[in-house]
Amino acid sequence: AGSYHTCAVAADATVCCWGWNVSGQVGDGTTMNRATAFEVPGVASAKAIAAGDAHSCALVQDGSARCWGKNDLGQLGDGSQVERDHPVSVYSLPPATDIAASGDHTCAVIADGTVQCWGGNLRGELGDGTALPHSFPEPVAGLTNAIAIGAGFNHSCALLTTGQVFCWGANSYGQLGNGTTTDSPLPVEVQGLPVAKSIGVGYQHTCAALADGSAQCWGWNDGGQLG
Repeated sequence: AGSYHTCAVAADATVCCWGWNVSGQVGDGTTMNRATAFEVPGVASAKAIAAGDAHSCALVQDGSARCWGKNDLGQLGDGSQVERDHPVSVYSLPPATDIAASGDHTCAVIADGTVQCWGGNLRGELGDGTALPHSFPEPVAGLTNAIAIGAGFNHSCALLTTGQVFCWGANSYGQLGNGTTTDSPLPVEVQGLPVAKSIGVGYQHTCAALADGSAQCWGWNDGGQLG
């Protein structure tokens, strides 16, 4: 789910979206809101779906990705900043195994265990060491052995094969988990975290399910979201 729209991968590997559509994030070729699910054309054999603030992306079986919706900061990854009301291919993305989107950026785990991100980068959420937006995928610096990716409003986190979690981007509320509140445009390891098996990244907080079945969370907690 994005900020005001939702997408799902159906059992037949098609993609359906519904909700707010002011930027074309439903992918139906219009900017009219949808109160019921609409099958997105041009996306077949989908295996994963991700939704940002006002954009959507699907990962397909061959490892390529298609995105649609808002694109003012390059969050669709097609090399432009042109809004799209229909799916376009993510430019130059190597075969990927996982995808995540939030706010104005998107990230994907590449089959070789690296991570690439694209879109807005005001707080370093692309992990390339800069604060510059990118309209096509760029590697996250120094990150290898990733198996899962999560994206918050302006931070991102990856789970590694070792069970470690690394995060990058905004850190005003400690959502990077490295014991500071300093933003980092490069990946930093979450400190004191036991072996993790999955991650979930929210607006300004992060959670991990651990190998022993328990969970730990860190970051913003104004509504008790850390549990």
